[in-house]
Amino acid sequence: MADEPAKKRDWAVAFLGRICLIGWICAIFYEAFDFLKPVRQICLFFGPWACVIALLHSLALWTIRRQGIFLIFILIALPPTIHFGYVLRNIAVEKKWIDPTEFGGPAVTAPKETEPKEEAPDRSLSR
Repeated sequence: MADEPAKKRDWAVAFLGRICLIGWICAIFYEAFDFLKPVRQICLFFGPWACVIALLHSLALWTIRRQGIFLIFILIALPPTIHFGYVLRNIAVEKKWIDPTEFGGPAVTAPKETEPKEEAPDRSLSR
């Protein structure tokens, strides 16, 4: 019995756990460190990728292995993925790469320039 090797941990659970942790940390740091632009840029670079990788791998492993732990990882990866989706959509709308009405957002209208109105003479004084 001493010749039996120790049972190895599943690589997928450790991988998904770390990727989900990276996604959550990036999402929290992106919102928390508004005053540090380099931290926000790093989080915006790594966060969406970590979230998408975690979500896709957990979906694939859940359909392949049919284990409940991967459903839990899907639920863990969804909130930061949705958050970064909103952030990236807002950045694209701000830089005018996309039309905000394409995704069901409100139409952004440019502020109307008001022309100076000519003041009409007061007729009550002329009678």
